Amino acid sequence: MNLKSMSIDKLTKLRDQVDTALHSRVADERRTLEAELTKLSRLSTSQLRSKGLGLGVRGPTRTLQHCTEGEAGDKEGAQEGPQSQKGMTGSQFS
Repeated sequence: MNLKSMSIDKLTKLRDQVDTALHSRVADERRTLEAELTKLSRLSTSQLRSKGLGLGVRGPTRTLQHCTEGEAGDKEGAQEGPQSQKGMTGSQFS
């Protein structure tokens, strides 16, 4: 196909045909990839649930044991409780 010898109208039609073909292929590929991602998402969710690590489940939160003089939310004089030290090591995920 010699593009240099084609008229502007034929080149425009060819461009439109190529554009249509590319859009069709992209749409097909997108559908395929989205279907595969959905399958993977279901698989990973079911694996997490079978291990007891469901989505949205958080580990223990850090707690502070305040001395009698400290106010709630006061960081001075506060000490971390044993739960927070255990939670920070990540041992529940081992």
